[in-house]
Amino acid sequence: DRECGAIAFAKENNYDYAVLASTTGSDFSEKLAKKYNANQDILFVSFYTRLLTAPFLTRCEGKLINFHPSILPSCPGIDGF
Repeated sequence: DRECGAIAFAKENNYDYAVLASTTGSDFSEKLAKKYNANQDILFVSFYTRLLTAPFLTRCEGKLINFHPSILPSCPGIDGF
């Protein structure tokens, strides 16, 4: 949803990338659903601090892995670091 270190890495290594600016999880999920076809063999990495919702999750069911950035239960939520 914004510039980050992963984009610099993608640029340096000639990987395709996209920035899908949004302010809500629903908006971001809708943009993802439009951009990515569930039948593609792609690796999608997102460090997004809002919940992804049905438009994207339903389309990619069975193909998602959630990596949570915090160490639970000691460091829960968005401020886990």
